[in-house]
Amino acid sequence: MLTKGTRLSRKCALSLGASAGAALASVSAVPAMAQDDVQNQSVLERDRPEYEGDGLRVGSLIVRPELNTTVSFNDNILADDTDTISDTIFRVRPEVLVRLDQPVIDLRLRAGADFERFADNTSENTDAYFTTLRGILGRGRPTQAQFRVTYRADNESRRALDAANSLATRLGRDSIEAFAEVRQDLGDLDLLVSGRVRDLSYGSARNDVGDLVDFSFRDQTIYQGTIGSEYAISPNDLLIARATYDKRDLDVRPGDPLFPINGFDQSSEGYRLEVGYGRQVSELLYLRVFVGYLEQNFDDNRVEDISGLSLNSDVFWNVTPLTSVRVAASRSIDEVVAPDLAGNLRSQISGQVDHELKRNFIISGGVRYADISPRGIGVSSDEFEANITGRLLVNRQITVTGGFSHFQRNSSNANQRFDENVFTVGLRFRI
Repeated sequence: MLTKGTRLSRKCALSLGASAGAALASVSAVPAMAQDDVQNQSVLERDRPEYEGDGLRVGSLIVRPELNTTVSFNDNILADDTDTISDTIFRVRPEVLVRLDQPVIDLRLRAGADFERFADNTSENTDAYFTTLRGILGRGRPTQAQFRVTYRADNESRRALDAANSLATRLGRDSIEAFAEVRQDLGDLDLLVSGRVRDLSYGSARNDVGDLVDFSFRDQTIYQGTIGSEYAISPNDLLIARATYDKRDLDVRPGDPLFPINGFDQSSEGYRLEVGYGRQVSELLYLRVFVGYLEQNFDDNRVEDISGLSLNSDVFWNVTPLTSVRVAASRSIDEVVAPDLAGNLRSQISGQVDHELKRNFIISGGVRYADISPRGIGVSSDEFEANITGRLLVNRQITVTGGFSHFQRNSSNANQRFDENVFTVGLRFRI
């Protein structure tokens, strides 16, 4: 039954994290138990109150400290096709969640840090800090608003398509993102309007010959605005229409002293027009499909404008009470920052299977394939990713994880072509 609540179905979020099960074999697990199915909710996402901490009550607030630690082995830490270097990586991620949960308001503040330490290649060490404030106002009322504000200071991943991998150290950056949406319930019809702003700022780093390079020419701001409607034509069927405006402004433009020679002006303006259909086929099967038209026009006349099919769809199936399957497909334009890349059109398909071997032991496997076509001077490439993840919920405070992931990118550009294998074990403690 496609109820009013499930009409606002969650986005298909495929977790492709790395973890392994060798460390899990010696820990006992309780028998698997078929749980009540929640529409469009996977086995992994299912509530397990007996394995969830209560947190600390401070007045009307709930405070939940958490500590995640992992040890991983990566056989290609520099994401290089020829000079492959392996290392063991120790990661510590402390964070805290503060929540105010009232009948018509839900506010959540999450803050933390992420420290990576390499056993041999210490120049790859990074420190990251993040905080997110999100809220829902007017919950359960005809007019409802939600918002999210995120700040993060971190470093580029070496394997990112637009990463500056010629540097001796990983490039640092700051990101601020704000999102807000207002939704009006008119019975079978919902109207919504939303906006998103993301600001990226880059620092300086030394290249492979020791020169300090200012990377502020990568700074940019992205603006997006969406209006849409959702109409329930029956209890199980939903029609959706939405229009999105997309503007991307590069802070440093051609003619500025910092603009790179042979660099592209990635500033652009575009839109997407999409119609969608959501259907609760049964209590166990849900599908959602968006198709439409996208267009992005670049200020730099050397970059080919993009137009064509826009796609965003997913299918969710609770095969059994213990097994869930998600499959998703999309076609969109990457938000890239490298000066020699612009207008990357990405067509992607992905899938994930979650299975509850025991009530407190969940195995997940994921795959992803993407075809990437740049509109600048770059060459096409494709990516493939696969992983298997095990999670053992020991008690309310402790979760043990472990697994393996494989990533590869194929391209005629040797600077973008590489493959990587990662083995990981981890421990999470939370109150």
